[in-house]
Amino acid sequence: MMYLYNNMLHHDEEQSLPPDLQNRPHVITESDPTTGDVFYFDRIGALPDFLENFGLDQFATDLRQIWNGQKTWAEFLTQIPKGIISTGWNSLSPLIKIPAEGLLGRTGFPDVFKPRQIRDIIDYLASGLALKWSVSAIRSLAEDKPGPGFWSIDHLRDFGSYTARPKLEAYYYILDLKRQFQEGVLGKTFDGFASTKRGKALGYAKTAMRYGDMKKASRWIDRYYELDGTWQGFKTSVRNLDPLAGLTKEEQADFEDWLSPQDKKYLDMAYDYYDDMSDKLYDAEALAGTD
Repeated sequence: MMYLYNNMLHHDEEQSLPPDLQNRPHVITESDPTTGDVFYFDRIGALPDFLENFGLDQFATDLRQIWNGQKTWAEFLTQIPKGIISTGWNSLSPLIKIPAEGLLGRTGFPDVFKPRQIRDIIDYLASGLALKWSVSAIRSLAEDKPGPGFWSIDHLRDFGSYTARPKLEAYYYILDLKRQFQEGVLGKTFDGFASTKRGKALGYAKTAMRYGDMKKASRWIDRYYELDGTWQGFKTSVRNLDPLAGLTKEEQADFEDWLSPQDKKYLDMAYDYYDDMSDKLYDAEALAGTD
């Protein structure tokens, strides 16, 4: 019934959602024709949580990737014990999990086998203690940290539904596929990138642009230059946002051949997001130093 409802009443919105969300039980409530944002409920019933415990919450996507040759049965079957271990780790008491991950500087959420670097310890602690909304709003005022304001429509909507930004979701979906291709096909491994103050300033500028805050983005670009950042470094940072950055021309062609027809549509959406974001970042850079 949910499938029929979403596809009959919100077909275009449903098709714009990333596969991982389409595979989960959800109900689309509305969309914003100006931004393309899609508002929905998910986590309906206990089955998705049960499947997630065994790494099977993306079962439909897994089968499609196996059929397309993007994943092997061996890789699929190893997800089950990995899913059990990841769920066990992330279910630990915050009194154990937060200090351990804080000392390591990496978090095992959502996959303990692919730990992510903790780039902002305050945000990490706030999320672990279910205080992210309040802390984010306070830091937005006190530290000029980019994010939705305390009474922003983004925060208020979160009380009643979740928000999917299709082009942004497609962008991160393609990045995940690129990493899967690099590790599974090219045999490359990655351990993240070291965070610097200059890199953090540019990261905040990019986050500000995601929220449409041009002035705050330009202030963080100012901060980047105050930390001895260069114009060339700024341009390189923007180019590195390209969904296929890190791949040679030959590898890019192989990657696109490796993608399914539906994935290629997400790649087009990812480039729409990248083109829009890069244009806005250059606009913000032009405003830097004008305050």
